[in-house]
Amino acid sequence: PTAQRELHRLATLASASTFGDPARPDLLAEDAAMCLGQVETSMDEGRTAWERLRWKLSLRSLRHKTASPV
Repeated sequence: PTAQRELHRLATLASASTFGDPARPDLLAEDAAMCLGQVETSMDEGRTAWERLRWKLSLRSLRHKTASPV
């Protein structure tokens, strides 16, 4: 909830870089990296060290099918 604006901004930047032709892709990448840093910091705040390690090392997104609705 603390990084909702950054998450929406990151989605917009991803769409712009995927489907658009940005004039300054370097600035787009810098902005995306800053937004991602804010999102990761927000997600780290309410978790234990073990939960953060599991989250960062998770291979779930690489699986063909997952039971997760996310």
